Amino acid sequence: MLARVIRAVLSIFGLALAGVGLLVGGIVAWGWTADETHAWDRERAEGLRIGEAHAVVPGPGLPPGLGLGAANNNLDWVRHGDRTYLAFRTAPRHWASDDAHMIVLSTSAGAELEPGARWTLEARFDLPDRDLREPRFLSVGDRLLFYFFEADSQPGVFSPNAIRVTERLGPADWGEAQPIFEPGHVVWRTKWRRGQGWMSVYDGRAPYDETERLRSVRLLRSDDGLAWASVSGRDSPVAHAGASECAFEFDAEGNLVALVRVEPRGALVCTAPADRLERWDCSPTPHRHDSPLLVRHGDRFFAFARRSLGGPVERMPGWLSDDSRLLLDQLRFWWTRLRTSVYEILPDERRIVPLADLPSRGDTAFASAIPLGDGRFAVANYSSPLEEADWPWAVGQNVETRIYVQEVTLP
Repeated sequence: MLARVIRAVLSIFGLALAGVGLLVGGIVAWGWTADETHAWDRERAEGLRIGEAHAVVPGPGLPPGLGLGAANNNLDWVRHGDRTYLAFRTAPRHWASDDAHMIVLSTSAGAELEPGARWTLEARFDLPDRDLREPRFLSVGDRLLFYFFEADSQPGVFSPNAIRVTERLGPADWGEAQPIFEPGHVVWRTKWRRGQGWMSVYDGRAPYDETERLRSVRLLRSDDGLAWASVSGRDSPVAHAGASECAFEFDAEGNLVALVRVEPRGALVCTAPADRLERWDCSPTPHRHDSPLLVRHGDRFFAFARRSLGGPVERMPGWLSDDSRLLLDQLRFWWTRLRTSVYEILPDERRIVPLADLPSRGDTAFASAIPLGDGRFAVANYSSPLEEADWPWAVGQNVETRIYVQEVTLP
């Protein structure tokens, strides 16, 4: 009798495990094979031209002895004086690592898009037992400032410690990287506009698994790029569950336009008037637009951001509990294939319109753009190798990534 009961329990347990396995396998297959291309706005994209991409990191023009890891991703670049500066993170993997390094290179201004351009090592930043991410330049007159943030190096843990800044003192000569602003924040974008420095940051101390906890996005202002203060004091223009990476730009009158990543459910398109930059009005989007960059061309605003071929994030049926839907939606998203795409932001409607994909796949999206004039931009971005398999994001984060550059002409 006991043996029959045990066999029955084991059979039920086996069926339950098989059911869970089928469910997980089905969701993974659904995400991996999904190819829900956006309805591209061909009219607004008229005149958009995307040049051929080529890899810079790793590449033939790099100085020897850089000690590159397999993951070359978080990046920024800027023209300053007669040089173009490129900064990027290199590490053994995408995940946090105490073997992560921040490398700064430079080449002659105008040569950054040339295949095989010769790059010079400017600086290498390492901190013991720390992961380094989110490099950002700020060119202020004859001064060049460089920011990044340090975090714990435990894999799978996102635990920011401090934003740091250093200044270029001369060729291959940079000052010590000093902490700025409040601990626990992450720098996302920096700009010099209207005679002042502007920086978007978010509070990274709320872990990603506490998805319902509010995360604050703040817009900072500075006269010198060293001392920063929030435009709204200690209040946040955006306090939203999962709010993080915030790209922003200003129109000719000083009104603000922003695109905010919301982990894990989507994104926010926000605006604020020039005389009340602390008062943001935001509208949600059903799609994830991770790692956003905003640029302005004339009176139009364009975004470079991540796109999932799986379509909107929330796809699970409503009869499931909130926690179950969130878990399964996240599982599906992790196994979708990704692209870095070009969008247009319509501020009056607080809406984002898809235009086209950049060459990209696997783990991708951290675009940086240098204006070249006449709507042309030199765009750097990272991606899993373009000539290799089109892996879903969960695989792409664990294989090689490279930094690619290309010219993009906006409409």
